[in-house]
Amino acid sequence: MRTEDKEPYQLHEIKFTRDQVVWCLEHLILLRNGFWPESEDCRGSSQAAYFRTPAELAAEIDQRLEMTGTDGAMAELHYTNGRTLTSIAKQYNLRHPDAQGRELVKRWINQAVAYMSGWRRKRRTYKEWREHRKKAALKRQNDLE
Repeated sequence: MRTEDKEPYQLHEIKFTRDQVVWCLEHLILLRNGFWPESEDCRGSSQAAYFRTPAELAAEIDQRLEMTGTDGAMAELHYTNGRTLTSIAKQYNLRHPDAQGRELVKRWINQAVAYMSGWRRKRRTYKEWREHRKKAALKRQNDLE
């Protein structure tokens, strides 16, 4: 999880970097309710209704979460609900909820966050994107040999 000693992001700073996506996930409940985390007035900088801008950001995060399926659900459980990797592994009935299961869940969460990152949504589906990354990693590995 993100360390709390960092300053909160301002609405205009959100460009969907990996750290910003994680931060949004950590504050998703507040955003869904129309509040901007850790700000003096608890609102976004919009002149519109108090809930408009944070709720729109939450809707974008929710759309990106939905695109990642089960991996996104695991990311939400971990970052938004504070669940441990072990408890998520047990919930999804992984054979090994120990260190191996935690590593699998961690990898899937990281993949979901990577897919959600970027100033715009990916054109490829999550499945296509993962396959493309796997092929690219194999190609890089073969190039090194």
